[in-house]
Amino acid sequence: MKRYLIISVLFLWVSGYSNVALGQSAGIKAGTDTAAINHLQHVADKTLNPDTAIVLYNRIPQLSADANYADGAFLALITKSIKYSEKEDFVQDRNCCLQAMQWAERSTIKDAIAWRYNGIGSAYFAQGDYAQASAYYYKALDDLKKKNVPPTHTTANVYNNLGSVNIRMGLPDKAIAYFRQGEEVSRLSHQDYQLANSLNNIGEYYVTTHHPDSAIKCFSELAEIGKKLGKLDLEVVANDDLGEAMMERGKYKEAIPLLQRSISLGKDHFPYLVVSATCALGQALCHIGEYQEAEKILNEGLKETKAHNFKDIYDAFYTALVAVYRATGEYKKALECTDSLMVIRDSLTNSENITAINQMEVKYKTAEKDKQIVQNQLLIVQQNNKIVRKNIWIVSVVGSIFLLAVIMASVYRNGQAKQRLQAAKIASLEQENTIGILKGGNAG
Repeated sequence: MKRYLIISVLFLWVSGYSNVALGQSAGIKAGTDTAAINHLQHVADKTLNPDTAIVLYNRIPQLSADANYADGAFLALITKSIKYSEKEDFVQDRNCCLQAMQWAERSTIKDAIAWRYNGIGSAYFAQGDYAQASAYYYKALDDLKKKNVPPTHTTANVYNNLGSVNIRMGLPDKAIAYFRQGEEVSRLSHQDYQLANSLNNIGEYYVTTHHPDSAIKCFSELAEIGKKLGKLDLEVVANDDLGEAMMERGKYKEAIPLLQRSISLGKDHFPYLVVSATCALGQALCHIGEYQEAEKILNEGLKETKAHNFKDIYDAFYTALVAVYRATGEYKKALECTDSLMVIRDSLTNSENITAINQMEVKYKTAEKDKQIVQNQLLIVQQNNKIVRKNIWIVSVVGSIFLLAVIMASVYRNGQAKQRLQAAKIASLEQENTIGILKGGNAG
């Protein structure tokens, strides 16, 4: 089953503060006000019930404004948007991200604006609007590159999310390239939670390309990260992932308890993860001939999926139900599910969506290419200037040496001329002296 996403927003907040020390931001003197705000933020972050958490987050922006604490207001709004996402209220999710803009521009968190763009993109993604999601993901990347921000949790999230968009569009080869970038950034910046997301996505790719051993390697590392961080959602995901990998190996009975554990752990906390594991469980039961139980579980899961509007999982449920109905000879039901499946696939992966997303990628990469060309031209100009300066220096040195040689030659020639003149004078005096002596002798 192509899941590929542990709803990315789940990964946004855990390591989201790694690049900012709350209460110690530039231009803000940490004190009682900011300490209280930081404590309130921490309590809200640890609150699983989204409604209770939202009440706590609502208090922070005004307190932060009073304390002139842009980082506090931004983080409260961006994490509140995640809680709305958990409630499937994606309109409020986006509104929180939009409200965070004024604080993002003043925040000392370097990737704040990109973080906000990524949040808006994730809200559109959850609603199945992959073109709008991609537009905001590329805006986030562009902002990160313009500001030359070192790799952060946001960078990793954006790459993982772009990979997920391409999976939904049926472009797995492009997707894995983005997932690999997300993994690389996560490892370089020591973002364990984002690394878990990348490993989940890469492992799912290996499952769908029939490389279960490679998938299990990814999922095992994911499970270790979950234990290290003590995160329930990662444990839910790891059990689901390992169950699906076992199914790919053909070990359906071994997969069932893993999937059941995933559902049990995630119940009442992570509906997206639960319905994902439910679909896989239905598929496993179908493979071992438990068709009645499989049909029951799959229909219950599909009902829950529709209630939460998890459009990206519809495909997997209808595909699984088609397999069940074909196995039991209920071809009319199988045909009805097939018709629904075709409609869903057409709506999610139509050519207009793919074209729009590809155009955005081309535009982004073209801008990057143009930027690189300009940088290369600048480098060439700088190198030429260096060469010119070097040539001028060489000419100056050579000219100086030549001038010095000329001067020395002139001094040498003058010296030689003086010596010849002196010698001539001496010779003349000696000659005059000799003549005088000869004259004196003749006179005597």
